[in-house]
Amino acid sequence: MIQLQLRPEIEARLAAEAKARGMALETYVRVFVEERISGWQPVGRPPDRAVKTMLAFADKHGLTLGGEGLKKMTHEGHKY
Repeated sequence: MIQLQLRPEIEARLAAEAKARGMALETYVRVFVEERISGWQPVGRPPDRAVKTMLAFADKHGLTLGGEGLKKMTHEGHKY
C-alpha cells in the first residue's frame, strides 16, 4: 500500500474529476496511475478506460446482473 500527500489543490482537482465520473477518489487515482505507468502490463488484456469506469460505477452502486449469467443474456438475443 502506498500513501501519498498531495497539495490541496491537486487533491481537490482529482476529487472533482472522480466525482464527475461517478467514481470514488481512491478508485479514480488508482486507475489514473495504472494507466500512466510505462511498461505496465497486467496479466491478460487490460480493460480500456470505459470498462474500468463502468466496473467502478457498478462496485460503487452495488449493481449486479440480477442472477442472470452473461452467457445466457448474450444467447437471449440470438433467438430473433
